[in-house]
Amino acid sequence: AMRDVAQSSFQFPVYECLRLGTATWMSLDLNQLPTTTSALCGSVSGMISAVVTTPLDLVKTRLNLRASEVTTVAGRTASQRASCALMASEAREIYRTQGVSGFFKGAGLRGMWMGLGGFIFLGSFEFAKDQLKDRPTVQDVCVQFSQGAQLAHNGADGSATQGSGYFTT
Repeated sequence: AMRDVAQSSFQFPVYECLRLGTATWMSLDLNQLPTTTSALCGSVSGMISAVVTTPLDLVKTRLNLRASEVTTVAGRTASQRASCALMASEAREIYRTQGVSGFFKGAGLRGMWMGLGGFIFLGSFEFAKDQLKDRPTVQDVCVQFSQGAQLAHNGADGSATQGSGYFTT
């Protein structure tokens, strides 16, 4: 959950921008955009956000792999400053040994993985939304139920019948 906060918080605005741009380009209302098109927008937004956030994920992953050292330092100081210092130290090490390209190691595979996830997750979301769009709401069902109960109590012609509720004599 917390692992992908940066990626997700970047993915959803990109997804909505892509959907809006695609709907405008196709001269459709946003709600009329086909599910497969929305799924493709989800895939592209997943890929873009994954590549952009790869440096953060890389530093975080490397710190997780050095868990014993990080725990010792963080346990001793227990401050956010120490955590930021560790992240900065790791980023300097990556830059020193591999340059800027070192921050994007694995970005292609991560982009493909998050692109597939965006296609499935956001495509499924749009499909479910489309399926539920024309269904009655809970409020509609309650109104229909109360109207049906009123009809049963009063009879079809509006005159009161003997008995209680649904069971008339």
